[in-house]
Amino acid sequence: MKLFTVPIAMTNEARKLITVTPDREPDGIYQFGELVGRAVGIERMTGAYWFEKIIDVGGFDPEREFEYGNVVLYNNATVNKPVLIDETYYRVLGGLVRER
Repeated sequence: MKLFTVPIAMTNEARKLITVTPDREPDGIYQFGELVGRAVGIERMTGAYWFEKIIDVGGFDPEREFEYGNVVLYNNATVNKPVLIDETYYRVLGGLVRER
């Protein structure tokens, strides 16, 4: 096993190697780190978020976990099946999985 020390002060070269996560849009819905939707009409409930609609802007998949703000959510399709009309999902219930 090889041990090494890490200097307290970071060099400029090291700073350039660190990838920065871009700021997320406040109404953005993300999957796999990509913006895939925009939330409209959000209501916070105990253990869940209710979305009046999610506008699909990049391949939103309501059957997979998604991120909104600082939380990871899922939509249980057996309990709530969102209605898709013209690239907009209506009545999406996002159950809380965890906070990011």
